[in-house]
Amino acid sequence: MLATQGVEAPTATLPRPVAMVGAAATEFAWWALRRRGQPPLDRMTVALLSDECTVRDAKARRELGYEPAMTVAAGLAEMSA
Repeated sequence: MLATQGVEAPTATLPRPVAMVGAAATEFAWWALRRRGQPPLDRMTVALLSDECTVRDAKARRELGYEPAMTVAAGLAEMSA
């Protein structure tokens, strides 16, 4: 998806435990400094972004007759337009 926007994917990584500690520190700082709103990084965001997720719609297609509004190919083509 990044390539459709002319953006190169980053190659650097950060181990999940390190990111979790950083997120926890950010949450604590936000709380301690009584900042309003959400911190820029929190443990839930790290958890969601660091887990691989594959979504399959085969069962919804089969049992519910689901049809996507747009195909993956069409969506990628639209992103690159």
